[in-house]
Amino acid sequence: MPEPVATPSEARRWRSAIDAGLRAADGQSLNLANIVSGRSGELMGRGIGQSIEFMDFREYEPGDDIRRIDWQVYARSDRVMIRRHREEISPSVEIVLDGSRSMDLPGSAKADAALAVAAALCAASVRTGLTTRFHGVRSTTPRSVSVRDPRDIAWDDFDGTATLADASPALRGSRATQGMRIIVSDLLFPADFTRLLRDFARGAHALVVVQVLAKTDVEPGSRGSLLLRDRETGQTLQVDLTPDIASRYRQRFEAHASVLRDAARSCGARLIEVVADEPFDASAAVRTLTTSGLLRSTR
Repeated sequence: MPEPVATPSEARRWRSAIDAGLRAADGQSLNLANIVSGRSGELMGRGIGQSIEFMDFREYEPGDDIRRIDWQVYARSDRVMIRRHREEISPSVEIVLDGSRSMDLPGSAKADAALAVAAALCAASVRTGLTTRFHGVRSTTPRSVSVRDPRDIAWDDFDGTATLADASPALRGSRATQGMRIIVSDLLFPADFTRLLRDFARGAHALVVVQVLAKTDVEPGSRGSLLLRDRETGQTLQVDLTPDIASRYRQRFEAHASVLRDAARSCGARLIEVVADEPFDASAAVRTLTTSGLLRSTR
């Protein structure tokens, strides 16, 4: 089935969000020193490899390359020791954008902010000199493109019925880079997040999760009548928002946030929260990424 084509007004909206993200990221690069260990311009892993950066020693074992024996240590201690060096990682970044319908919350700038953030990250990655791939998750088969010029990024709509959990098997098949992975999503869907984030972290030497939320996601208010509409199913529900219901929502929201923090901690991922300003302000979203240390100014 062909993907739906955005209306002219939708196309202008998404183009505007992309361009705003690119403008906000002008002069910004990925702050690799805060994301992974190693020197600027390269990614250094946690494992053992053949780079020139010394890591530590270990005892010689049969089958080891004798060229890695440190003879000075042997002369001092009569112990045959192997020099270990930090693993070199392919300088690449995968940026995964959640394109599900729930991201385009009516009356909010969440979708605009998420798209602007993804575009800004693509621009920063390219500026850092890294091989960059952009994955748009709108179905169980994500649309993936290589990004050489961030101005060429295109987006149709947030109309997907698949969550990141649904699409993770296909994304696993795309992972041949051993580099960095950045997820942009509201993460407001049911999932085993510990398992999901560990899955995304597998094969990557750095995982960053940027949670983009609408203000009403964080604070729904305390009074009034709300018409709730499930963006995936189209079902609606009229709710009288009393202080008690609002309080219970906040408790559940904080419990969900705690689950996400624990899941990120369990796999060594960084979790960054971006709350979309209304009216939409891409500069504010990118400032959050800079304040968090994910981006840095090259000026």
